[in-house]
Amino acid sequence: MSLKKPLEEAVASQLVSDVPVGVFLSGGLDSGLIAHFAAAHAGYRVSSYSFSNAGYDDDEAAIASRYAERLGLKHQNVSIDLAREFEPLYERAVSAYEVPIAYPAAVPLFALAEQAARHNRVVLTGEGGDELLGGYTKYQVPRRITARTKIAAFQLMNAKKRAWQREWLDLCIFYQRYDRLLKPAGAVPYVDIPVHGADWLNHMLAFDQRNYLVSMLHKTDTMTMAHALEARVPYLDNGLVELSNALPARFKLRGGRTKWILRKIASKRLPEEYAKMPKRGFPVRFIEDLMWKNQESIIDGFASHPTVSERVDARELGHLKSKARAKSLDYVTLWIMKTYVDWYRMFFEEKVFLKPPTGASISVAANELPALQRK
Repeated sequence: MSLKKPLEEAVASQLVSDVPVGVFLSGGLDSGLIAHFAAAHAGYRVSSYSFSNAGYDDDEAAIASRYAERLGLKHQNVSIDLAREFEPLYERAVSAYEVPIAYPAAVPLFALAEQAARHNRVVLTGEGGDELLGGYTKYQVPRRITARTKIAAFQLMNAKKRAWQREWLDLCIFYQRYDRLLKPAGAVPYVDIPVHGADWLNHMLAFDQRNYLVSMLHKTDTMTMAHALEARVPYLDNGLVELSNALPARFKLRGGRTKWILRKIASKRLPEEYAKMPKRGFPVRFIEDLMWKNQESIIDGFASHPTVSERVDARELGHLKSKARAKSLDYVTLWIMKTYVDWYRMFFEEKVFLKPPTGASISVAANELPALQRK
């Protein structure tokens, strides 16, 4: 059993375009294989792009550069000056996203897409590989626990949220799925993606395909199309998805190794550092540091915001601040608080959606606005 041929065919089919197609290349397995097959089938020198998180231990730009050179790609590492560029870049990303951004990775992705759009109109990305083939460490759990228990336990563990937070988190697509898991175990819904037998891992993967992956794709599509850049996802080719979902768990998780079948393909085609690279995700360590640096003002700003202040329990707020000081509060929680407050300010106070692009001249009459916007 091998996914090599269907994956290669998926990449080749998504290279069909009137313009040259580029590749988003990290230091990871998924995008590394995409780049390998793209270089083999494109018929031209493919451009690749990586985000450089220089000075942080999650920076994969050097690995990506070495691999791009080996493949003969035209490679660019994209970085930003955190002191000068992060805040305006962040506000532009929030404006483009139009809802609170639950993913810190959306901001570096926005910067990466902006650079890629100067040279390409289409790029291939590695989204979907983890949700199809078991790439996250959360899938490594004992088999004796039932599939339903595993799904509920892991989603609740990842959420790390209190009752008062749930109402706000409902606003974020990224977290909507968790609220369903807070109901009694019998109410946890199964998803309607066909899976192989009673395979617990495939049940978890199917759940994430219908929930987490959907919001991930929304993030990628929004951040790339903000720059008129089309992002294509070869791992979500229809035939490849059907084949992957039909595979038993042993082809995805074996001997503690995630994405086992994909690593077998990579071991013959990618450098060893790629084939054995653990899952790391998009480099956002600099955002984590920024959240900790401003944690007090972020928590206070969120807790005092007029749309949420009446929902915040004083004792719970004190507990939250204690966790923040001890650095036991997930930085993503801080990020969600910040992006909600900033999103509300931009769209309901500053009304950025009414502002014309630089150099443009448009006017909108008040009676042409939807009723909700006039309130």
